[in-house]
Amino acid sequence: MQQKANEIHLLLNNEVLLLKDVKIIETEDGLYVEDSFKLGTDDDGKDIIQRRLTYYRRESILKIIWTENSLVDSIKENVLAEIIQDKFEHLMDTYEDYEEEVVGTPKADRRDDPEFNPYGKKDE
Repeated sequence: MQQKANEIHLLLNNEVLLLKDVKIIETEDGLYVEDSFKLGTDDDGKDIIQRRLTYYRRESILKIIWTENSLVDSIKENVLAEIIQDKFEHLMDTYEDYEEEVVGTPKADRRDDPEFNPYGKKDE
């Protein structure tokens, strides 16, 4: 999910790099950071802005800081939703394991058998 981060602290080549107010995409193995920089000016004197997307391995991330209230609330909601999803998946896995442990074969469905008496009484 793409989101905005107010600060990202990275450790690259034993130096701390600070990125401010960038858009990020977090993955299991790292972080994609979208930012832009001034490439130069055109003939009319307008700035030429170059966008870039940079990937950083998870090991390089020291911390990510969100300071805007809306960002803090959004991140909290996402983290809680992910925790709930993980717990639910764990519960489903446990349930599936339990079902596999049931020993024996299920009884055959005899509802269509004309000889089957569902009340268990013998005909006299």
